[in-house]
Amino acid sequence: MTENIRKIEIISGNTAYLDVGIAVIGLYLIDDHRCILLDCGPASCRETLEASLAAAGFVPDGIIASHSHYDHFGNATYFQQKYNIPVAITFGEAELCRTLPAIKGYLFAYTAGEVLDDPDLTALPCNVDRVIMPSEDYFYIRGIKFGLLRTPGHSPEHAAIITPDRVCYAGDALMCGPSLEHAKLAYSYNVRQAIESVDIFRDLDCDYILCAHKGLVRAPFDDFLDANRDHLEARLKAVAALIDREMSRDEIFTAVRDGMHIKIDTIRKAENLERFLRPYLECLVDDGVLRFTLRGTGTLCYEPNV
Repeated sequence: MTENIRKIEIISGNTAYLDVGIAVIGLYLIDDHRCILLDCGPASCRETLEASLAAAGFVPDGIIASHSHYDHFGNATYFQQKYNIPVAITFGEAELCRTLPAIKGYLFAYTAGEVLDDPDLTALPCNVDRVIMPSEDYFYIRGIKFGLLRTPGHSPEHAAIITPDRVCYAGDALMCGPSLEHAKLAYSYNVRQAIESVDIFRDLDCDYILCAHKGLVRAPFDDFLDANRDHLEARLKAVAALIDREMSRDEIFTAVRDGMHIKIDTIRKAENLERFLRPYLECLVDDGVLRFTLRGTGTLCYEPNV
């Protein structure tokens, strides 16, 4: 359908992107008909992605994924099988996306049944063709050399992808535009690692950074990186400020929901807030800002470490 067709936007040389709504998909155009996808979006955007590529005369010829979350990797198996193309991802992320039980492991707030009933999640499992090993800082796919910037934090082995055109596809390691300006509690698997990974981009020798959610930034990047780091540090401080006494997780959940004006009107939103919040609490404990306590009834709590 014509309303599903999105235009391919050229960034530099053969590197481009396609906006599928929930995110942008990076593209490397091998020739006039074949392209490599830098992430491949969620199953729910499959029709838009496939129709837009076809309208421009392209077919996927490979996938390189920044990480294995559903909104970045949900079409990997579909394209892999339909077009007989290789899928590449880092070693740790390959393990996370291999089976539904592994996916349930990092979606800890969801029940096993919820994972099995969600079409975006059931589309995720993939047997990856090219596992990028921890020792590799570049790799080849379809004979083309891509650089790799290891940026863990948002996910355990998240990686940014550098094309031959000096464009860095940052995946979810950086936020841009409204995602950065309006995020109330951005997700990170490990918040301290996510903050440290922002600084990894400071030595990046590229002309552009493309963020999945959502925007294109041209060098120099210092102000943009400062804004990302400042945002994450500010969110940590904001959570810490709401914990002014011994509080259980449920009490902290309520304080964060109300203090940050986060609208919770569905069970899924409540589950996601629990999943998003816990890594911030873990980081604050590891940083020595909070400490665990055990309330007399046997309830695990947090309190300021003063």
